[in-house]
Amino acid sequence: MRPDRKRELWKAFAKYHYLSDSFNVAAQVFVVTVNGQLAGFTAVLNFPHAIVKNALRIHRTVVLPAFQGIGLGITLRNMIAARVTSQGKQLLTTTTHPALIRQMHNDPRWVCTFKGRHSKPGKKSKLQVSSCNRLTTSWKYVPPK
Repeated sequence: MRPDRKRELWKAFAKYHYLSDSFNVAAQVFVVTVNGQLAGFTAVLNFPHAIVKNALRIHRTVVLPAFQGIGLGITLRNMIAARVTSQGKQLLTTTTHPALIRQMHNDPRWVCTFKGRHSKPGKKSKLQVSSCNRLTTSWKYVPPK
């Protein structure tokens, strides 16, 4: 998908992201529609790491307000995760969103690898939103056998 198309799609979802409206156009973008209407967005990036090999990470997930609360976000993540792991790669994610944490905690395919606080309080601009006061969790998708 062209970077300008990714930016265009992201504009429809950015203001609904709970922490940040930034977006990396290098990400692979997945969009879900319901009856032809945009409903959900997830972006996935390569995860270069010295120890963790052959991994991707979820960069952004947003479900528009009219479609929230019906499990669309976790369903989209699970579909992407199944695709990624079928290609022999790992899928990782980090979130501070309470509803998403609950959904992933209740899904045996997601294994929590960290729970606590990653960031430290510090200076931030008026445009930045910090997760320093939020519980942060990291997860790895483990496909069913």
